[in-house]
Amino acid sequence: MFLTIAQLCSLVSALCFGKILANSVKEHWWEMLTPVVSDPGRIAKDLQKINAIVGRGVYHNGWYGYWALDDQRRTKHNEYIWRLLDKFGMRKVLYYDSGEAGDYAIFIGNDGKVVCNAWELPWWDGKGAMTPYWFGLDAFMNDVDWAPYPTAKSYGLPPFTMPDGTKPKSVYDAIARRDLHGQWQFDFFSNPKVTDEIAQKSGLANISSKQKAREDVAEKSGWITVRLIHVDFSNPQLLDYRCREIKRLVREIRPDGVHIDNHGDVNILYPYMQAFGVWSVAGFRQWLQKHATPEQLSEWRIDSVSQFDIREYVLNKRFQAGQKLMEALSDLRWTEDPIWLRFLLFKVETELNFHKAVYQAAKEAAAEIGCDLMVGGNVIPLFPARTLLRGWCDIACFEWTMTKQFGPIRPSGLPPEGRVGHATKVGAAISNAGYCWATVYVPRELSGEGHENLHKLLAFECLANRALLDYGHWFLDGYSLGTVESVGFVNKFVTTHQKLLSKRKPFAEVALVYCPYTELTSITPIGVKTSLFLDEYIGWADFLSKNHFQWDVLLSQDLTTEDLRRFSVIVMPSIRVITDEQFQALCDYVRSGGRVIATGTTGTRFGVSEYLMPRPTPIWAKFQHARMRITDGYVGANRLEAEMKQLLDFEDWQPILWTDAGKTVGFYLHWNGSMNAPILTLDLVNYDIDVATDQVKPTSPIKVTLRLPKYFVNRQIDVTTHDPELESVGQKAKVKVDRLPGGKLHLHIPTFKFYLCIAINGYPSGFSHKNHSKEVDER
Repeated sequence: MFLTIAQLCSLVSALCFGKILANSVKEHWWEMLTPVVSDPGRIAKDLQKINAIVGRGVYHNGWYGYWALDDQRRTKHNEYIWRLLDKFGMRKVLYYDSGEAGDYAIFIGNDGKVVCNAWELPWWDGKGAMTPYWFGLDAFMNDVDWAPYPTAKSYGLPPFTMPDGTKPKSVYDAIARRDLHGQWQFDFFSNPKVTDEIAQKSGLANISSKQKAREDVAEKSGWITVRLIHVDFSNPQLLDYRCREIKRLVREIRPDGVHIDNHGDVNILYPYMQAFGVWSVAGFRQWLQKHATPEQLSEWRIDSVSQFDIREYVLNKRFQAGQKLMEALSDLRWTEDPIWLRFLLFKVETELNFHKAVYQAAKEAAAEIGCDLMVGGNVIPLFPARTLLRGWCDIACFEWTMTKQFGPIRPSGLPPEGRVGHATKVGAAISNAGYCWATVYVPRELSGEGHENLHKLLAFECLANRALLDYGHWFLDGYSLGTVESVGFVNKFVTTHQKLLSKRKPFAEVALVYCPYTELTSITPIGVKTSLFLDEYIGWADFLSKNHFQWDVLLSQDLTTEDLRRFSVIVMPSIRVITDEQFQALCDYVRSGGRVIATGTTGTRFGVSEYLMPRPTPIWAKFQHARMRITDGYVGANRLEAEMKQLLDFEDWQPILWTDAGKTVGFYLHWNGSMNAPILTLDLVNYDIDVATDQVKPTSPIKVTLRLPKYFVNRQIDVTTHDPELESVGQKAKVKVDRLPGGKLHLHIPTFKFYLCIAINGYPSGFSHKNHSKEVDER
């Protein structure tokens, strides 16, 4: 087996410990909606204006070894920001990069002490002799004689080795993820404030060089001052190191939370570029020995598993005569190759165990010091296997873009057409908190002043789709939306109504299934083929949102009888992987009155126990029913609205919400779970914006009819309305309410600009506010 017995025991112990810790805290601070600002040091003077509760990205660690904390303590900048967050009563979340490692330039004086580092260099006074070095994990682990701080041997950290036990030329040789040819490379970053004169005089020019990128790509032009590699999460030595490092950070810094970058990454988004680190190649041999029979190995012409090299297998395989390498790597027949599917499963299993163990290490350290620690990270929802991290991520705080290709995913575009719910709903489903933090990037020309309305609109769309929009984050050519003023406007509304808006669950009638194992069956060595699954999922999600259906994501691991019965309709958008047990639950659901829609290649693969291999015939051949509608068409991916509407047109079912509004208004129903008595909330979002001019066209008055849940039958209805635009000037919107026969409620909604939240309470007949507290206690 790949994990050592000690590591396996540690993971099992962590699992048990996690359950004990979760049960010991009745309510976590991070379960309530908590607006966040990233890298608060950038806007230190405006922190009070943004009305945020959390500052994320102080004490940046994980890249450079234990030295990063030592050097940050020397500069005292992060300590200042830490105290500033305390002053404003904000929660403090440190940044920890689990997926990268490397060096930055540092300058040591003749006395052996640090004169300045790469970020301080532009302000160096030019006096005194100093020597530049690459300062980071490699030097730290190799105990260099010029070290200004304690090195690895001071902490008793064992060295990194190659899988055969030999010493690598560089630490990065042992821990870097590699491409199909076994190569790794640095990712370089520049400090544009370092001039040629400073580079020459300081000696930086002796160890570095310059690079040039587009003008809008930040930190990619100028003298290189940072170099990083991406790591191979299959490396058990790196896992041990990461767990020790994050425990040290939690104990010494005592944060309220930890943001782990690359949390949940399994390096198979583009396998030919990422998947073949030396420990992955070696580990797969052991994994394959366990997960293949001698007969299968013989059939695959593998004479010796101990000598098998997955890189050679992929490089040499051709599906037809004369096929060139890149053609072969993108051939869809890889998605049925038994060895390739096993390799993907190995990567997912091994590398998710890495992330789970790091999460648990942080929690253990927090328990030691009595801290209710939030552990989240950059868990990008629609990237491979991320939903399998559920339970090991308190808040998914992920990067997303609507304006350009994001990995293999096509841009959804900005409003009025673009939607973000297909990502944020999955992010919320991953998060233990029930909501996520979304960093939605836009081009630089759409960030900042003059685009405040776009920011507000997208922030409220995120809120309606179980997310809070982050502020202050940027990477390369992706920039945050909004300004301090627009962020403060949104956050003030959220914090004012925090109790009402927190712990909400979608009041959904349609479940849209999302399957991480189906993702795996859409991956060739060249990368994810979105046409096989993701395009179908996104197409259905956008259709349901724009046509006012009340829907939620149902992760495929929840295809159980209990979870299915919460919905009136189950939509399976090309969900290839269905186990026999899941299919039985779907059949029972249909027999009891439920409805199933399956599109594309749904039901054509076995589950994990059969390594995701194709079924001889689709599983639907075992059972047919009038309320089970099957089509092999990709109606979502092709945006065939008429066909999707027809599939949803069941004679014995009508949607819960009707409206005369068009597609530029979104409707999102939720139950509020934080109150002693349930409250139904209806969020409305206006998408009618001209992005070029940042002008929003307010809605016309809207009529909405709701079929109320049984809870409200024979109860007095009380409706309150919250419009952030009106509340900012001390006014309130008023909604006219009519009760209709058959348990229906008719709402006459006034015009609004961005967003409206309508809260519907139900009280017993004859209710009076004098007895309200008694009524709440009884309920």
